[in-house]
Amino acid sequence: MRFYGVHPQVTPAIPPTHKHPLWDSLDLEIDMCLQQLPRILKEAERKKQREDRIARTLGRKHLANGVSIPRPDFMAPLVMDLEIVGNFPSMSRRHGTRVGLGGAIESEDEESDSDGDSDGGGALSPGSSDPQQAPGYVCSSYFSNQLYAFEVWLQHAATVVSQFVSDRGPDQTPRSLSTERPSDLDPPDELPAVLQVLLSQQFRLRALILLYRFMNLGPWAVDLAMAVGIYPYMTKLLASTTTEIREILILVWARLSAVDMALHPELMKRDGFDYFVAYLANNIQMQNEPVSDKVKLCDTVSAASAFTLAMLCRDNFDAQQSCFDERVLDYFLVYLQRPDNGTEERACLRTWILLCLAELWKAHPNAKWMAITYKLCVIA
Repeated sequence: MRFYGVHPQVTPAIPPTHKHPLWDSLDLEIDMCLQQLPRILKEAERKKQREDRIARTLGRKHLANGVSIPRPDFMAPLVMDLEIVGNFPSMSRRHGTRVGLGGAIESEDEESDSDGDSDGGGALSPGSSDPQQAPGYVCSSYFSNQLYAFEVWLQHAATVVSQFVSDRGPDQTPRSLSTERPSDLDPPDELPAVLQVLLSQQFRLRALILLYRFMNLGPWAVDLAMAVGIYPYMTKLLASTTTEIREILILVWARLSAVDMALHPELMKRDGFDYFVAYLANNIQMQNEPVSDKVKLCDTVSAASAFTLAMLCRDNFDAQQSCFDERVLDYFLVYLQRPDNGTEERACLRTWILLCLAELWKAHPNAKWMAITYKLCVIA
């Protein structure tokens, strides 16, 4: 648009984007794709020559017998007999390729094809080839690289934020991250790309983990994620039935609901509270399990669910009534009756259950009367 003299005008004004670093990333990805064309064309030509040579050989062999010559696309059994499977990249994984450091094309053995995205903190592997695409074509690793770059930025940001909090302000009072971001910490350029992969099954778990780490830097990080447009993606994930992202998704939503109150009415319209109620209902049995990392994680996520429900119920009668109809009081009663295992996670869970109860029956006589019937006051 800038090349043709078109300059969009917006209110409020935004900085010029024609020199944004993401354009450089796009140029790099296009170059990585285009540089494969000569090699792919040569491989296709060599494959065609091999097929023609095989067809001529088989034609001379079976011509006297009157056997019709099959098309090259359906010659897999004959090719197996001729022991030339290695000449067909699409039929052998031994001839896969991948992009190495510096954009070099490297061979990839069968044994090394087990690489995948790790749930841990290691580097992300590049994208693998799609068997439906041209043989030898290497898919773009753009989003993998963006996630890795974002992880590197988070490691740097954690150090900067820690130093920022430890320093004293001009009046010798401790600094707070609630209203300000460290001046020497630039926003991550990779954040928009990270949001784009939230709906991708291949990357969304790792993207959510990185976003959770990002939001833990302070409320300013949550505001930045909201400004980039995280809300539509997070709302769609609430409708997902995948269990692998359930815990981390609830933890991220707890950060969002704590900072941006404007999300609450919209979240209630989409019945988003059901997601948090369902987690509390499905994990009651974990309260009787011995202390373990799994139990601690369950208590932490249950506390985040109770916190989110408490924020939704604050001065919101519709949310209070919805929780009342979903028998949240019943679940909280069971949670409070379970024995205390002495962990900080269990104490935090009980605290937020009580605070959520306070918001749930505030100006809600029916909920308050049921709570008195259950003798919750005595249990607390």
